[in-house]
Amino acid sequence: MTDCKKPQNLKSAQTRGAAYALLSYGFQYPDRDLCEALFAPERWLSWPRAIREMDPAVGEAIHEVCNCLQAVSVPSDGGTAPSEFQDVYIRLFGHAVRSKCPLYELEYGRSEITQQASGLADIAGFYTAFGMELDRDTDERVDHIAIESEFMSVLCRKEALALEENHEEHQEVTVKAQRTFLRDHLAAWFPALAYRVQEADPDGFYGALAKFGSALVTLECRRFDLTLGPRTMELRQVDPESDTTINCGSLGDRTQGGGDELVQLNVGSGPKMDV
Repeated sequence: MTDCKKPQNLKSAQTRGAAYALLSYGFQYPDRDLCEALFAPERWLSWPRAIREMDPAVGEAIHEVCNCLQAVSVPSDGGTAPSEFQDVYIRLFGHAVRSKCPLYELEYGRSEITQQASGLADIAGFYTAFGMELDRDTDERVDHIAIESEFMSVLCRKEALALEENHEEHQEVTVKAQRTFLRDHLAAWFPALAYRVQEADPDGFYGALAKFGSALVTLECRRFDLTLGPRTMELRQVDPESDTTINCGSLGDRTQGGGDELVQLNVGSGPKMDV
């Protein structure tokens, strides 16, 4: 019997993958290459429509992101990325782990240094279980919002691939991984990051991006029957001496299942944003 829901589920997985990819790109430093990806006009012909079909609230939020991007002056001569774009990024997120709006999961909530190291190892374990590792050129921690969002994007695309290939077992593995990673990580702390960013940049691109991410994560929590984390969370106390000793452990220490059977991708090389 033909599964009449398969095309619908396939489109949903592809669109969610693109939505998470936008979140990943948006929270990276806006250098020229990144801006070329974000500002590509042909991409915005399909993104808002596809995401609005998935959910009106998320679709409305992505239109706000699009409007904010259109208000930024992009060099047409192949020059560097807009300086005002970069200035706002540095003001909000800085060049260090701790900033006005920390982009790292384990900066939220009170935790000891040993707990932070364990948390980093847990996140890294998810990545390696699905054949992924941090790009060697990146100096970001595994708990950066762009990397966690990229991982969710990859899982959605693995789900889509499994649907295309009628591989039910692979699909179940990837859907289970999405739910678990969302519950244990992204849904637990992203609402606090999004709230901080919207408060700090209410009328700007990053405020709109945070609103979009909040709508997406809220939708995903409804989909998986999960509880969102609080909008306000204390930041952990900084211990500069201890922080230099943090190690996330070996990427091969954990096995969540399914890594050897699925497509490999280096986290940090950039997720696919097409829908």
